[in-house]
Amino acid sequence: MKELEKQIKKELSFVKECEQKNIKQLKELKHKVPANLPSGKIRGSICHGSPQFYLTRSGEKDQYLNKNYLPSIQYVVKQEYHEKMATVLIRREKALLRLSKTLEETEPASVYEKMSVAKKSLVTPIVSSEEDFIQKWLEEHPGNQNPYPEDCNYTTNRGEKVRSKSEKILADLFYSYQIPYQYEPMLTLPSGKTLYPDFALLNKTTKKTLYWEHLGLVDQDTYLQKNIQKIQLYEVNGILLGETLITSFESTSIPLNTKILDQKIRTFLL
Repeated sequence: MKELEKQIKKELSFVKECEQKNIKQLKELKHKVPANLPSGKIRGSICHGSPQFYLTRSGEKDQYLNKNYLPSIQYVVKQEYHEKMATVLIRREKALLRLSKTLEETEPASVYEKMSVAKKSLVTPIVSSEEDFIQKWLEEHPGNQNPYPEDCNYTTNRGEKVRSKSEKILADLFYSYQIPYQYEPMLTLPSGKTLYPDFALLNKTTKKTLYWEHLGLVDQDTYLQKNIQKIQLYEVNGILLGETLITSFESTSIPLNTKILDQKIRTFLL
């Protein structure tokens, strides 16, 4: 449902952008009215592979328009196109707004949300609210499970301790985007092996769980080899890089690129 609402918002944004472009084109046309603009409608046809145009008036025989009329023909056809486009865009915008309102009014989770606390205690909802879903996800993916002993000297905006400055930057970005996350959860793979991803994250729209690994020392051979093996282990177990596994990296000479982080967050998590 949330995915559909997201698509509607995206389509509405596209329609409004088209409306602005169309209005601009119509305004420009008004300043370019040809001197010999014919009154009537333009009919076009193809003859021997070439376009031909005729002026049509009610009760009169169609008049062939030669190439001298081309600027006028082009003006009339463009105006016709943009006026029809304006009508279609307005209708589409209204239809999308109606659909958006209908989806909001028929949100299945709202049935349970509107019940009294007493009645809620007697019902197991078929569809949970987003808040309930997030809370359940957080409980199913507890954080801070990595037993590796290392000082955590950085405190995130959410209040937990992390091991590095870059992990704090990542956590704070997730927090600012209101993306549910857990730091260093325990992940048991289908193969039976256990990993501790830097972050488990929830895409609230798709309800999918993704994992984020930050590679902070890629210029160190041993570290790099170890993490390549780790990424292969993820992929062998169905957690594919670029799908449900996201990575970021830096080295002593290449700092963390926050613009790229922002792009990845928008692509995979929003």
